[in-house]
Amino acid sequence: MKTPDGLAEYLGLDNNLAKEYCLELTKSMYGLKVSPKRWFFKFCKTMKRMRFIEYPLQPCLYMWKQD
Repeated sequence: MKTPDGLAEYLGLDNNLAKEYCLELTKSMYGLKVSPKRWFFKFCKTMKRMRFIEYPLQPCLYMWKQD
């Protein structure tokens, strides 16, 4: 998710610094009922790409094993 335009001015920060802020979604994006499901699907793909392992008994829990 990209930071919205005008966030840097609102926070009084440099544009590069404002891009490092994390944003929390409190509602589904664009008001669609399927949005949380799509976001979770993208989150799962990203976690697997980063070599995290999905815990078999809890689909929201990821593990990372290191030798």
